[in-house]
Amino acid sequence: MATKKNKAQAVQLFNELHKRFIIDTYGKNDKPAMRMAWNDYTDALCKNGEITEHQFRTWVSPIK
Repeated sequence: MATKKNKAQAVQLFNELHKRFIIDTYGKNDKPAMRMAWNDYTDALCKNGEITEHQFRTWVSPIK
């Protein structure tokens, strides 16, 4: 069984892979779009078995 990602790893990958696209598409101040992208990203991680169901349910979006 593969090792699960921790939140710091997930946030780092989100920032590297998705954040720039969201900012370029919706602007840096569109916090709802950024939170939705985080939710979709963590949902995909959960469905792929990269994080647990508990992690998916309890991780709060790092977007302020």
